[in-house]
Amino acid sequence: MYERLKEKIMLGQPRPIMNAAYDLFHNGTIALAHAELNGMRIDVDYCVLQQKKLAKKIRKEETALDATKMGRLWEHIYGTKKNYNADKQLRNILFSKMKLKSYMETDSGLASTKAEALSYHDAIEGIKGLIRRRKYAKVNTTFEGMIREQVDGILHPFFNLNTVKTYRGSSSNINFQNIPNRDFEVMNMIRRAIYPLPGYQIAAIDYGSIEVGTGCFYHKDPMMMKYVSDKSTNMHRDMAMQLFMLDTLDKEHKGNEINPGENALYQGAKGAFVFAQFYGDYYVHCAEGLWKIKKDVMLKNGTLLEKHLKDFDVGTLKKYTTHVKEVETDFWENRFRIYNQWKESFYQEYLENGYFDMLTGFRCQGVMNQKQVCNSPMQGTAFHLLLWSFSEVDQWLRKNKMKSCMMGQIHDEMLLHLWPSERHIVLPKIKQIMTESIREKFDWINVPLSVDADLSGVDRPWNEKKGIEI
Repeated sequence: MYERLKEKIMLGQPRPIMNAAYDLFHNGTIALAHAELNGMRIDVDYCVLQQKKLAKKIRKEETALDATKMGRLWEHIYGTKKNYNADKQLRNILFSKMKLKSYMETDSGLASTKAEALSYHDAIEGIKGLIRRRKYAKVNTTFEGMIREQVDGILHPFFNLNTVKTYRGSSSNINFQNIPNRDFEVMNMIRRAIYPLPGYQIAAIDYGSIEVGTGCFYHKDPMMMKYVSDKSTNMHRDMAMQLFMLDTLDKEHKGNEINPGENALYQGAKGAFVFAQFYGDYYVHCAEGLWKIKKDVMLKNGTLLEKHLKDFDVGTLKKYTTHVKEVETDFWENRFRIYNQWKESFYQEYLENGYFDMLTGFRCQGVMNQKQVCNSPMQGTAFHLLLWSFSEVDQWLRKNKMKSCMMGQIHDEMLLHLWPSERHIVLPKIKQIMTESIREKFDWINVPLSVDADLSGVDRPWNEKKGIEI
């Protein structure tokens, strides 16, 4: 008994592979410090103006909310302490008092109050307004932080490597990584305030589907590796066809046209099923999310999706949920069987050892559920690849005395102030580092890595970025 306990205690002692982890964070800290020092320009006058506009929008939404049944209940329970922004109050109103079903949970097991979770109840009077009001309040807080933290029109966010237990990076003062990228209205509003240094452009280079690719380093599922490696295959398209019982799916552009209905099905399958399944959700929630997007969707043959599903006898949510359950079973028992087996064995090893190690040398310990155990190495390792690339790019720019310099990072994306005349030198070098040099550094990378790039105009804000080929 004593020897086993001693062995557990010794788990915290240094291991050879930890040297690589230390070097990664040491070099990463230096590179991120350079980005912090460089900072980014902020249009302060624009931020102040947007705050005034947002305050009006928030008051308008609150007035409308006060008149709803939900708002009156909120007023009755909390009186002068009513706070539409308080998650605790919202959970009590929706899930305790109004007895609504919780469709999503936080990591700690509480009912989620994110917009995605609330949208399941958007048929209830006041929910849509509440979502908008909370969104505007969050954006307003971001502008408030920008104004507070900027110095002479320059913002210097902190990029941290010591706050997330999965060894991912984070950001503070302001949280630069918390700027939404799915809500176009909010993303455009905030990025409009951010500019490159005078005379520069903002270049953003990110890894394409890096967490899916990173998963292949661990589970080595042959079907997943084929999807990642073979450009003629498309996992999200295949799943959309299976989920919505289609023989074909047009997601690609044809000339200047694209079928908006079928594109919605593609994106729905990607977010509400594929990624949801990878991150530990299950068929009931997936079916409810997919069912919402079917409304008014027109297939390319002119048939409404609703009628199409009825023709296949899955025209009600109950029947459609049964269908999604069958798809989920096929997803894990046939399509990604090896991945599924890895999840079970990896979690069992964690339960036996009390920890698990990442390929990059980091050890994760503590109490975690299966979802956290199986997702953490992928999320952490994906960030570590970006961090290594970020450090290498920073070192190369400084060594070669380039005017271009690092601006910041957001999980799987690096941003830099690009000097226009250096574009055709710097961007190809970044791609080479992120997709080729990195495979020489980490020999366990078993699938191709790809990057996407966006570029703003000279002295133009971040929201005006456009995709470019490198």
